[in-house]
Amino acid sequence: MKKIIMLVSCVVAIPGVINVYSQTQVDTSTIIAYTYTAHSTNKETIVKMVNDELNQTGVQVYFFNKTGKLLGKWEINDTSAQAWALSPRGNYFMCEIFRKVTANDSRSREVVVMDNTGKELFSYQSSGGIGRWSPSEDYFIVHDYGFTALRAYDLKGKVIWEKKKPENVKELSLAEISKNGEYIALVEYPKTVILLSKDGRERYRKDFEIVPGKLKRKSILTREIDNDGNILLHPGASTEIRVLDNKGNMKLNRHFARYDHFLVLFSTSDTSQIEITNKKKESEKTHIKWR
Repeated sequence: MKKIIMLVSCVVAIPGVINVYSQTQVDTSTIIAYTYTAHSTNKETIVKMVNDELNQTGVQVYFFNKTGKLLGKWEINDTSAQAWALSPRGNYFMCEIFRKVTANDSRSREVVVMDNTGKELFSYQSSGGIGRWSPSEDYFIVHDYGFTALRAYDLKGKVIWEKKKPENVKELSLAEISKNGEYIALVEYPKTVILLSKDGRERYRKDFEIVPGKLKRKSILTREIDNDGNILLHPGASTEIRVLDNKGNMKLNRHFARYDHFLVLFSTSDTSQIEITNKKKESEKTHIKWR
């Protein structure tokens, strides 16, 4: 049988992805292997994953520090990775796989959570793919398929809280997590915003009238939540900017023409201001003070 060695470098849909260690050759024999390389937000940890997507013969995950030193490795045979996510600081990694469970090749869809030495911490049966890491890295949140429920896990595999979609709601979606991990914004589409504490306690829920407009969007769009639990959002297809505080009080309601051409976020230097950046000319910024 002819030996095939094929290493294709690809990128993962994670902000700041780089292709660092693609020069490492992997002899896959009769395997067609794809390598994916990504680094953590703080650039301290780099992950390189070799994934045989075609034949599902195995997955290898390598962890490096920023100088290229190998921190650890995780591997599993007779499967392939379907999705994966590196935590913001690079201390943890999750990988969704199809694990073979019986001789007749039935497979279990499973998410494995590990640290950056390759040590498995726990795994759980997947009902919605991989989770979204909290920036604080002490929990992550998972959607069920169809956006019918949300579940938060800690790093011991314990379910911290679970929220299910009411029957009269189209879908329940995770919108934003604050950078300190203390606040979580959910949306019951199309019109309800919910603010949770990280323990799942509901702080408030607020309904908005969905204002029609020229934009195609017909539901609430949340832009950001700050470390005090203030939420920046747009209701429906309107061109309004609104800020709710952590009790649900309206702190700003400002019309902003053609905001679809602009990036609207809290100012990083002063979160009492909204920073509006022209997407076509990023040096052009304006600020709105809201508290």
